[in-house]
Amino acid sequence: DAPVEALWEIYFAARNRVELYPDSLPALERITTRWPLASLTNGNADLRRIGIHAHFAHHVCARDSGVAKPDPRIFLAAAERLGVPPGQILHVGDDPAIDMAGARDAGLRTAWINRAGLPWPAELGVAPELDLRDMTELADWLDAHGAR
Repeated sequence: DAPVEALWEIYFAARNRVELYPDSLPALERITTRWPLASLTNGNADLRRIGIHAHFAHHVCARDSGVAKPDPRIFLAAAERLGVPPGQILHVGDDPAIDMAGARDAGLRTAWINRAGLPWPAELGVAPELDLRDMTELADWLDAHGAR
């Protein structure tokens, strides 16, 4: 009996009640002091509601782009917003097919957050450049190897 708007708000509030991994926020804080970040999602996450919007210079979502990951065009849209050639962008994600293969096919460099330590699925071809256990490892790698 509730109005559609009220039901949508209940759903959207629940959808954005996210519990971050303990390493995520400290790593984001380290990374964003040196590099601009763009979030890229097929979903409807609201970074402001989640409380991490300040760490991202841009937000690219499938709904607004008209294409979803792994379509290379959504990755290229993020590159365009960042104003950086795809080959100079490191896409970080946790899904081998949607994140890693999609970004690779768009010409981006890739870092797989592989919390479970799984082997790379051979059917997806070339493995990501980086295979990391968590965001702390990513921040450490960027501190050691990243260039501005």
